[in-house]
Amino acid sequence: MLKVEELLRELINQIRLENKDDSFELSSFQNEGEIDWEKLLVHLNQIVKQDYISRRTMMIQLRSDALTIQELNLERKNLRESVKELGQIKYLFQQQILRNEKLQKQVDQYSHEFKVLQNELKEMRGMVPQKKSRRF
Repeated sequence: MLKVEELLRELINQIRLENKDDSFELSSFQNEGEIDWEKLLVHLNQIVKQDYISRRTMMIQLRSDALTIQELNLERKNLRESVKELGQIKYLFQQQILRNEKLQKQVDQYSHEFKVLQNELKEMRGMVPQKKSRRF
């Protein structure tokens, strides 16, 4: 029985270290020097369940964190692609603005030339005498 008690004390010490619970003592499961095995096993069972739940929760949290990191990396990748596309669109837009400015200059030049030619035509019409048609 001494070996069993020694192993039990070692187990309890390991549990106390693992759970940081100083309230877990072998003496609380002894009644007049005898170990109340049922009470001890029920308590150990509760500890194992709590530990399992705690580890399971931690595993779920770690998976959740890993998924969040993956989602953030995907978002970052998408943002980089969007910034790249935005840069390309900006470049194309600037090129189109330059083409539009050139075209507008040409339109302005042609409009000016048209007005000059129109004025010259009016002047030429003014110089040429108008024939009056005679009907017979």
